[in-house]
Amino acid sequence: MPAVGNFLNPSIVKIQMLHDEQVLATATGFFVKDEGQWFLITNWHVLAGCHPQTGLPFDSSSARPNYCRFHSIFLEESGVRLRGFTYRLDMETQGGSAWLQHPQEGQQIDIAALPVAPETVGCAKDIADLTGNDPEMWIDLGEDLFLPGFPLGLSANGMFAIWKRASLASSLEFGEGITRAFLVDTVTRQGMSGAPCLAIVKGPY
Repeated sequence: MPAVGNFLNPSIVKIQMLHDEQVLATATGFFVKDEGQWFLITNWHVLAGCHPQTGLPFDSSSARPNYCRFHSIFLEESGVRLRGFTYRLDMETQGGSAWLQHPQEGQQIDIAALPVAPETVGCAKDIADLTGNDPEMWIDLGEDLFLPGFPLGLSANGMFAIWKRASLASSLEFGEGITRAFLVDTVTRQGMSGAPCLAIVKGPY
């Protein structure tokens, strides 16, 4: 697992949600690429700053984020470096926001995709690239999963995600687990919203 984890580490970034210059929250995101366009994937509630069911702001002052800041990892001659990038969120697209959400169910599917420029992803890999995934891989109930993220804003070596172990707690073969949602058993903390859920199996995977 370490070799695979180190390979994917640059693809997972800490996100800061800001209202102007005020930091409202930290979270986790990861990069995917679709038809040449890079996206930063996280939860809808992270970018919106609101509960997806009620639509109410999380912040006690009702402030909502209008900027998203993240730091990508770059390999330079002098070594590994972090570079920060900031994206404005309240744009006149997608109903007043800069990100994409589920086309039918909207915020009820708590996922958001923020389009980002290729020069901002650094040495990230596309986590969804099929050359690194096998849709036929079998994961049984109780087997290990990993949720790499930034609990309480913490990071490893000041830049990398902290990989938290989890176990598969509901079926991927029956009910909603087939197409919609499944449960994992782990201890998470604030700041891990938006973390990818990864299964890494020794052997051919």
